[in-house]
Amino acid sequence: MNAGAGTLTPGAGGVWRVWANTWVGETRGGLAPGNPLPNLYGCAFGNVGTCGLSGVAIPATNHFLYVQRPTLVAGVGNIVRTYGAANPPLNPTAPTGLLTALGDTLADALTGGFSTAATQTSPVGTYAINPPTAPSPSGYLLELSGGLLTINPAQLVYVANPVTRNQGVANPPFVGTVTGFVLGETLTSATSGTAVFTSPTDATSLPGSYAINGSGLSAANYTFTQAAGNLTALTVLPVDTPPPPPPTPTPPLRRQLRRRLRHRLRHRLRLRHRLRLRRRHRRIGPHRLVRIRSPASSAIRPKRRSSMTATSACRRCARPQDRHC
Repeated sequence: MNAGAGTLTPGAGGVWRVWANTWVGETRGGLAPGNPLPNLYGCAFGNVGTCGLSGVAIPATNHFLYVQRPTLVAGVGNIVRTYGAANPPLNPTAPTGLLTALGDTLADALTGGFSTAATQTSPVGTYAINPPTAPSPSGYLLELSGGLLTINPAQLVYVANPVTRNQGVANPPFVGTVTGFVLGETLTSATSGTAVFTSPTDATSLPGSYAINGSGLSAANYTFTQAAGNLTALTVLPVDTPPPPPPTPTPPLRRQLRRRLRHRLRHRLRLRHRLRLRRRHRRIGPHRLVRIRSPASSAIRPKRRSSMTATSACRRCARPQDRHC
């Protein structure tokens, strides 16, 4: 008990040690060894160099030494990874029994780590995870349990090239690729068989979208699946459906302006022509002036309007009732 928070001051080059049967109920009062392995277990009073119960070495540094030994329970459980991936850290999960209140760390209680024979290039299978076999450097009793590392196959994907054909036409040869290889492997080095792409359609299939699926390969370290686009990789078009027309090109602005100017010019010419026709035939009282151009004379001769000569006098009109006659 160090309720008064006293200190221990050994002579020059000396160290201090505190011996006890158990750590339960003790009060250190701030006294700390200040070096690795602050606590040693399985040590009886008078042991020199080595703890008699645990067999751990007693360094020439400050320590608390106890006869009682705590128990550390640790394990890694089962781990799953994919072929070609690196092994995850094999650290113990939620160890119990570690006396952290006394300043102990996991490295003080356990030396070495969990290990397995599996490497990143190991084939698909199950491998043992082994606990460390070295004794505790501070004298803990160890209850360690290993586990299993399971390596699952990686996944290869059949990717079909899209195809379009008309209804009534036989299917063309289908082709595609296989993706998803790891560790630098290829179709030749990692698989056996021949990749084949097929579709459940023929020349009688109705227009629509159909699947093109890959098959024919096998591999020890891979499984196979179809790409999402394979489900609609084949498109069958109706026979009587013409291809969509190309979009109508928009004429340049300069060409549009020229067309508008030509249209306005033609409209003005038509108006001028109509005015000239109206001026050539005028009504003056009951008489009609008819322009008759002859080589001898171009004079305008008045004629008496009558029902007999109205039609013959109007040479340019189809009906006598026309306003130009």
